[in-house]
Amino acid sequence: MLGLNVPGAGNVRVTGRAKVGKKTVQVTSGASSRTSGGPVSITLKLSKSALSQLKKKGSLKVSLTTVYTPNGGQAATKTASVTLKVKKKAKK
Repeated sequence: MLGLNVPGAGNVRVTGRAKVGKKTVQVTSGASSRTSGGPVSITLKLSKSALSQLKKKGSLKVSLTTVYTPNGGQAATKTASVTLKVKKKAKK
């Protein structure tokens, strides 16, 4: 789940790209619409290829691109990189 704060009414779209094998592919996406400003929660689910890469390597670096388009306005884009890691199981 990704939490964002938007300044006003509009649409938010998030896409995630990562290197899987030798190719850079889209591994997640999500969108939400708001009728007013405030917090937005977007649930992102990894693709099968991203999940297999994460299990195989133990981590996956994903570049998230967020596009906010206000109603009747110009789109604004932000990009951030996050590294996803497999949670290690606790020893009993």
